[in-house]
Amino acid sequence: MLGAFKQIIILGSFLMVLLSYQNCAQVFDADHREGADNSSLSTDEQLVIVEGKALQVLNKNCASCHGPDAANQPIDILNLDKMIADGYVVVGEPQSSPLFIEIVDGLMPQNGTMAPEDKELLRLWILGRNASEDDLSAILAPPAPDTGGAEAATYQQVAGLLLIQCGSCHLGAGNAQGGVTLNEFTDVRRYVSPGSPAGSALYNVVARDEMPPNNPLTPAEKQVIFSWISAGAQNN
Repeated sequence: MLGAFKQIIILGSFLMVLLSYQNCAQVFDADHREGADNSSLSTDEQLVIVEGKALQVLNKNCASCHGPDAANQPIDILNLDKMIADGYVVVGEPQSSPLFIEIVDGLMPQNGTMAPEDKELLRLWILGRNASEDDLSAILAPPAPDTGGAEAATYQQVAGLLLIQCGSCHLGAGNAQGGVTLNEFTDVRRYVSPGSPAGSALYNVVARDEMPPNNPLTPAEKQVIFSWISAGAQNN
């Protein structure tokens, strides 16, 4: 019995490590594939991301009254296909969509005005292929930190930060979870688009708190990476 219990513990630990490895690989691979900026994603890929974010907005702002678990509600606001089929959303026409009209007019949600960026996400989701590439790229870009007028960070500062925050998974001989190694300047530059933090996988994953897992960087630490990339990501 005790032996079987130990086997379960070992198997569980192995699966946790494996999932962590796969998650790291998927996060960096997706962002590295984006290239110079979010506009290099295909329109279909951008719209899939926008739809997912729109669903998050509706869940956050509307689902408590209009979600699948709300009592006596004729609509399920999280069922996007049904929202379209029932006429609450007119694809390509936010100005004709009752859902969007009530939000813009301030009638919904009843517990407060929706944030402007959330309204913009819903507008772009409804526009679909009618949305401009500039608008899609802008809404998908990670937020820039407040630099406070500070001088650009150096690579040495970035390398020190990566050593502390990322070293256990991505620095050292044979230590490259997800196939990502950050040992040298050339390694780090693989995930950086000089001058464009929004187009850099390294900044994207830390700005969105996807890495380090369970221990996101502080705003000040994100600013170090942002300012270094903005200044050209030099080996200084």
